[in-house]
Amino acid sequence: MGADPRGIELSRAVRERVLTLDELVRDATAEMWSRVCPGEGWAVGLETYHIGLGLARQGGWIIDRLGGAPAHDFSWDVTNELNALVARTEGWRVKSNVLAFVHEQTERLARLMLRMSADDWAADAMTYGGTPRSAEFVMKVIALRHIDDHTRSIRAGLTGT
Repeated sequence: MGADPRGIELSRAVRERVLTLDELVRDATAEMWSRVCPGEGWAVGLETYHIGLGLARQGGWIIDRLGGAPAHDFSWDVTNELNALVARTEGWRVKSNVLAFVHEQTERLARLMLRMSADDWAADAMTYGGTPRSAEFVMKVIALRHIDDHTRSIRAGLTGT
């Protein structure tokens, strides 16, 4: 039996979005990598790294759930603390490392999605405010929107529009 159609569709969607991001930032100069994006007020490099972190976290919620852990209880406080911690580090400043990280997380997530069954897609991967959200919701609504929103902000930071 082949991959669930959702895995094929969503792995392709994530890869395409990351390819768009890559094309947007690959030739950015050091000055451009440090420009501030309007969405978060972060540098282009930090916002790019943040996309990779999102993929790592969202994939981790699904992996943990499929491994038998309870659904991840999402908290904006924890997320904001993590974002603040990352913003204080230097790791996001090296573009080649950031792009490698984003691509590694993309492929990790794509491979996971291609292995998932219909039951896996229906499993509650996270909760927010007591409301359970399926793995499909995490990918379709949270992960794809996260990439799209931050890529728009990066584009605006690079172009001033």
